[in-house]
Amino acid sequence: MLQQLNWTNQAIANQTLESVYQQADLDEQSDIPQLNWTSKAIANQTLKSVYQQANLDEQSDIPLVIRLFENPSSPMALPGKISLHNHDCLHILFGLGVTPKQEAFLIGLTMGNDDQTKSWHVKLFKFLSRFIYPLNYQFSLEELRIFDLGFEYGKQFKRRNLNLIKFEQFYDLTIKELRELFGVDRNQYLEVIDAN
Repeated sequence: MLQQLNWTNQAIANQTLESVYQQADLDEQSDIPQLNWTSKAIANQTLKSVYQQANLDEQSDIPLVIRLFENPSSPMALPGKISLHNHDCLHILFGLGVTPKQEAFLIGLTMGNDDQTKSWHVKLFKFLSRFIYPLNYQFSLEELRIFDLGFEYGKQFKRRNLNLIKFEQFYDLTIKELRELFGVDRNQYLEVIDAN
């Protein structure tokens, strides 16, 4: 449960997404099991197991304007477009939580890793995520800097077009095996995200 933070209140309009996120004190007594998919404790669990335990968004939870530009079934989708399932699998693969900074990094990584991405796509996405997306999905300037770091990491990542991978084929691999297969070294980027 959220503790006395009114998400629709005009008083939060001038706050960054991260600031509002930090004010949202999640009740640890919730009936929904919480899985820390950034934890090393999941290393020996299979991707399928971790995915099934994770408390994830449903497609209907994602605002229409975001689905227009990020969902692969949309004719307006930008490169880096990815199904919600694959996006969540990337969160698990890279051990990234859902803070605004980690989300910005992952979206940047996904766009940077797509061979179809052009500079104008990046500029358009930044404009959308800064000014057009619903307030609680907008990126601050700081989060856009993290997006840029993710974009550069994605461009350099050896495996291309991660957004197109069929993760179901890897369901029986442990997270440790999956990270080794894809060459994921979390130390390369977690410190950068936390430092910004």
